[in-house]
Formats: sequence, C-alpha cells, structure tokens
Amino acid sequence: MKNPFIIAPLAKLQARSLTSLFDLPHLTMPHHTTWSRILGEALDINQLEAEIADFFVKQLTSQVPARDSPGDGNSPGRVGHREPTALSA
Repeated sequence: MKNPFIIAPLAKLQARSLTSLFDLPHLTMPHHTTWSRILGEALDINQLEAEIADFFVKQLTSQVPARDSPGDGNSPGRVGHREPTALSA
C-alpha cells in the first residue's frame, strides 16, 4: 500500500493507536501530500518495510507468552492432551 491517498485517511482513522504505538507527540497525522513526498522522495521503501517488519516482530514477540516445545506431548492445553481422571466404580 504505497498510495498516499489510501494511507492518509487510514492513518487519520488510526491516529490514537499510531500515536500511542509510536509514542508520537500529537494526534494529528500528515496530509496525503506529505505522505507522497516521504514515500516518493525521501525514503527507501525496502528499508522502511524491513524496519517496520522488525518493529512488529519485536512487539509481537514481547507480548507472546513462551510455549512448550512442540514435541513435548505432555503440555496441558494442547489439542489431544487429556488430563488423567479417576474412574469411579
């Protein structure tokens, strides 16, 4: 999505989230011409995409709880795992 006419309104709709996520000093988002200049002239798109991907990977990995190893088989909560139950006669 490199079209500033698409990015600008989406950024405006998500201004609160973006401001919080990126610790921005204000809630306003750039006009589409600003996005156009940034994306068209002053930015290496490949580098931007790599930086954004790295940022979100770090965000997601810091929020995801550690999981048991996949080959364990004894981990509660796994599909197919059943806790032993006492049988009553």
